[in-house]
Amino acid sequence: MTTKIKIYIAIGTTLFLIIAGYSFWSSIQMRRLERAANDAKTIAAERQQRADELESSSRKYEEKIAYLEANLAELQTLARKQDEELRNIETTTGNARRDVERARRIRSAAATAEELCRKLAEVGHGC
Repeated sequence: MTTKIKIYIAIGTTLFLIIAGYSFWSSIQMRRLERAANDAKTIAAERQQRADELESSSRKYEEKIAYLEANLAELQTLARKQDEELRNIETTTGNARRDVERARRIRSAAATAEELCRKLAEVGHGC
């Protein structure tokens, strides 16, 4: 074998080793990137599932809020009616108290006039 052939063989072997090393390194990088992509897909799927769960629970809360708002509106209407009834009751109660006081004064005056007539009768004077 001549020196020229040996140099060609050495260059060929070197090129083969470089290409084989690059191919090996490239396949390692590809596996690493594929693993990272699969991990990212798994994480994305988990996060999507969590987002779906949160969206579902938020819909439930929105329904509860709507239900409670409807109940609140009904309670406000009921409270207004009860306030009006209380005002009417207060008016009626005030009128009844005034009537009672008026009746007490009239009875007191009648009792006083009765006592006066009796005392006058005791003394000998008529009413």
